[in-house]
Amino acid sequence: MTGKRLINTNEAVERLEITRGAFARLLRDDPDFPTPVILSANKKARNVPHYFVKEEIDAWMEKRLEARLQ
Repeated sequence: MTGKRLINTNEAVERLEITRGAFARLLRDDPDFPTPVILSANKKARNVPHYFVKEEIDAWMEKRLEARLQ
């Protein structure tokens, strides 16, 4: 995964310019939304930080914008 930049949930929310509630709904309901990368050995813990690949978030945003403009 060299060359890929990871961003945390707060950075992803700011980048998408949405609320945390809307972000949680996207993560739960949108099958095309990028899956988080969990860097902890205990993946089931409640307070484990989630990271996202910045390039995947950007690609998802562009795909979403293109679909809305058509």
